[in-house]
Amino acid sequence: MSIDGVSALATVRLAALVPWLMQTRRLPFVAAVRALHEALAGLEGLSLYVAQKSGLARVVGASDAFGLDAPVQGLRIISRGIDMPSVPTQGRALSVPAQARAFPDGVTPGLSAALYLIREGWGSGRHDESILERDDAYGPCLLMPCDQAAALWGVVALAAMAPEPLTLDAIKNGAGKNKRGEWLPEAKAVMQSEINKRQKLGERAPIESVAKAIGKTRQAVTGALARQPKRVKANAARGTFSYK
Repeated sequence: MSIDGVSALATVRLAALVPWLMQTRRLPFVAAVRALHEALAGLEGLSLYVAQKSGLARVVGASDAFGLDAPVQGLRIISRGIDMPSVPTQGRALSVPAQARAFPDGVTPGLSAALYLIREGWGSGRHDESILERDDAYGPCLLMPCDQAAALWGVVALAAMAPEPLTLDAIKNGAGKNKRGEWLPEAKAVMQSEINKRQKLGERAPIESVAKAIGKTRQAVTGALARQPKRVKANAARGTFSYK
């Protein structure tokens, strides 16, 4: 992983830390998520990154809301001129426009929102480990520097959870997908990087070449690379995350 495409950035996925904590500390899922949150929140100088489809990472910035700013869905109200007497509706349905969603108390965009996502999204108690693989929960793309992870859990922990490098051959054999069979951002990044590399080498059909290498059609590859992560939907009643 890299920020500028030149210098390497050693990172570990936060979603990979949770099952490691479950196994080594013998914790249930929610307790492991809470342990992760507590460790991150207490780390001075914490840096978090977001993996992008380009294969590069970017630091979590002050504009990152992680779905907390998703607008509250408009409501449909049947009014008989009682609730809203100034608007004569004669029993017609009114569509109330979506309202901007207020951040939870004490939460701001950036690291604060990311930590809230971990605690109240992943660790809400309403989901199992599969939430960590969902694009709309940001599980596949949240990263932290390996040196900071080592400061919290030791170098041995990083060695134990280090994944095998993802290659086109590995993708062909089924690696890089979540339980729903969707390619993870890491797999998409490998495919895009390989397409870019072959294009620079002068190949006339780099997308077709990569598609053939992983045993897929050109349409399957271009469709996967163009597909955007699903956004988190707001739950107006609870005022918290609502993942399908």
